[in-house]
Amino acid sequence: MKITKFVHSCLLIEVDGKKVLIDPGEFTWDSGALTDELLTGMDYCVITHEHFDHFHVPAVQKLQELSPDVIFKAGPAVVKKLQEIGLTANSNDDEVVQLEVGEHAHLWEGVPVIENVKATIAGKLLHVGDSMDATSSPAILALPIYGPWLHGTVSDAVNLLGQLKPQYFIPIHDWHYNTKAREDFIARLQDWLEPKGTKVIGAELGKSYDVQV
Repeated sequence: MKITKFVHSCLLIEVDGKKVLIDPGEFTWDSGALTDELLTGMDYCVITHEHFDHFHVPAVQKLQELSPDVIFKAGPAVVKKLQEIGLTANSNDDEVVQLEVGEHAHLWEGVPVIENVKATIAGKLLHVGDSMDATSSPAILALPIYGPWLHGTVSDAVNLLGQLKPQYFIPIHDWHYNTKAREDFIARLQDWLEPKGTKVIGAELGKSYDVQV
């Protein structure tokens, strides 16, 4: 499995001859990482929820243009939004993508709770979207290290990793840090987690990691 971490929560996963793009949101689009070359030949696009930093209409429209056979996967609420802009999407599981529909992490009182899906790719990688409610993990876990919600800090992520003990951890939802803060946090995570058996990957944005699991 080859994994590339882009800005914020966007991952490219290449496994079993398939290419899966997760959460191409506005921050990732604005960074310039989603080039025409990258978006060409994509097999799947998974959207975990409707927030702009995970679901950006120009990004998915460009992806459809460059990869006309791409399969969009999302929860029912986002499937409806994709259909409204003329894209075909579904929430069905297959051998590559499995979805678990739940709730977005709760924000402050009065903010509506929206749908969020956790996506498992090829049984090997779990991307939780904007959620911290994972109770188990495959070999690779992509987990937020910052969120403006209850239990959305790097400490909460580390504590959950200590419980789930994945072989690999990918920090996501990290646009909010400046570059130095992000790099410092990830270096500390590497120092803390790797002696405990969890390797941290994705520190360098745009770098592809070959992971044997």
